[in-house]
Amino acid sequence: MAAPFSPSGQRSLRFGEASVDVLSDFLTNLDNKNKRNLERLSAFCGRFKVRKVVEHTFLICEQLELDPLVGYHAIEILDRFMVKHIENLFSIQKSRTSDGASCGAKESYEDLIFKNLGDKFRIFLLSSVQIASKLALHSKAVNNNSASQYLQSLGSSCPKETLLESELLILKTLDFQLNVPNPLLYVETLLDVLGHNDPTTPVAQLHHLCKYVLLFIYLQREPVYRSLLVAATGRLSPSPEQRWWRSSL
Repeated sequence: MAAPFSPSGQRSLRFGEASVDVLSDFLTNLDNKNKRNLERLSAFCGRFKVRKVVEHTFLICEQLELDPLVGYHAIEILDRFMVKHIENLFSIQKSRTSDGASCGAKESYEDLIFKNLGDKFRIFLLSSVQIASKLALHSKAVNNNSASQYLQSLGSSCPKETLLESELLILKTLDFQLNVPNPLLYVETLLDVLGHNDPTTPVAQLHHLCKYVLLFIYLQREPVYRSLLVAATGRLSPSPEQRWWRSSL
């Protein structure tokens, strides 16, 4: 469920090792975090959890032999970073427009933003995996040497300084707030609770199965959540507010 050692040096628990009291506190903490996240959620949250990004992220984790938890955490980091980064860039553009910049200059600036983001997106994704690997202390950390070698294996190259700058940009943009719950963490916690409530439950087998089901849902996120939204609202054409609820998940 968690990394084997915390930064303070105290041992923390993995999946299946937590006591009932620890699980109870952990569930309460997850619930409180989820409520706080929903209160300050951007309307654009989830826009970078598309299938190609998910596939690429997990392929990186597979090739670098990282724990699946790293992949889920990396996607959460990347999505939050990209949304905040774009909002910051357009905030700068808005202030320039209010200072008298022409409409043509505004359009050129917006085009430049998206071109630069397109050029750097693969590096941002890889940096998100690097950061997530360093947070998952039971998984090996991906340093700039490993990241550079990975890019070279794809026939690409990137200076180590650029990789470092990308990591720092993500960290600063997110104000170093990186401990964001991810779907696999919720699944493992609920399975832990299920195992304590009913010791006869084959938790180990369910855990193995759930990892594949969760990955499938992540890869098919749009059609799955669209079906859930229609089922929850009872409407084939949900309102914009209801659609925002879906995109925030």
